[in-house]
Amino acid sequence: MKKTLFAVLSFILITVLIFTSVSCSETPAVSVTSLTETEADTEKTNEQTLAELVTDETAEQQTESSTDEETEETETEEATETEPESEDTAEETKADEPDNGAYQLYKTAAEKTNGLTDMRQITQTEQRIKVTFPGDQTISSTSSESLDISVGGGRYKGKTYERVEDDGQTQTKEQEFYADGDKIYQKNGDGGYTAYNKTASEVSAVNALISKESMQINVLPESVFSNAEVKDNGDGTKTVKAAPSDASNSDALKNINALQSVFGMLGAENVKYTAKDAEYTFTISKDGYIVRAAANMKVEISMTAAGISVKAVSEASNVAELIDPGQPVTVDMP
Repeated sequence: MKKTLFAVLSFILITVLIFTSVSCSETPAVSVTSLTETEADTEKTNEQTLAELVTDETAEQQTESSTDEETEETETEEATETEPESEDTAEETKADEPDNGAYQLYKTAAEKTNGLTDMRQITQTEQRIKVTFPGDQTISSTSSESLDISVGGGRYKGKTYERVEDDGQTQTKEQEFYADGDKIYQKNGDGGYTAYNKTASEVSAVNALISKESMQINVLPESVFSNAEVKDNGDGTKTVKAAPSDASNSDALKNINALQSVFGMLGAENVKYTAKDAEYTFTISKDGYIVRAAANMKVEISMTAAGISVKAVSEASNVAELIDPGQPVTVDMP
């Protein structure tokens, strides 16, 4: 049971990073050494239903948030009508407003990058997670995953590498694949390739990597850029750096349907989660593409699941680099 909960919490925490960051083609890594057949089925079920379930709690939170915002706007308008705004107050208000220049620069570049049909991207994700159970029993691990994927002419090729350190043991996993039409070709240990239909369970992870959703940048909301900075690098490129407050970033997590889905499936109660020290950095090329995107975040979660009280802390980072965007990419099948 503890291993299963650990696997699910690992999935939750890396999902937080991926869904709120910038990876164009990355899948959450589950940081455990080995799962029993039942635990593996649980993990697979979690992955399959992430995008399908949304709890009533999420809808209520969104409704309450919308109502609170409308009330605050009304009160602000009334105060403005009856009382002139002082210079000091005007400066404070301006400082609290989103930096629309930074956001528009980022948003325009993200949309342009998402319009690419040919691309090569290299990503690196790292995570350190520690889960604490009753009696101060802990399970922890460190994992890293890299991906080099190219798409051109509707064909894909990629290499993945994963390293997990858990309970004093280290495991590594490598895979190489191609995809064309309805087929995925996965490299065997003898150097050859085995062809699978894209719907085959053996290549579900690869199929997720090359899905439309995974191959596009998740455009962050404008609120993330309330205190963003733009730096001109002097070579035609610009860097946008955003560091949203812990409160605003934690509020954003409430709208991630994937989290609510997993919590609901676990029958979790008393769920509390906080995001800390979030930071996003985007390098925009002179041609207007996002050529490097990085995200760092610390997440803390506490909840009761299956009658067990658990706490988890994760520190994770994700870096994605786009190679020569706008240039044609040729994928030669094996």
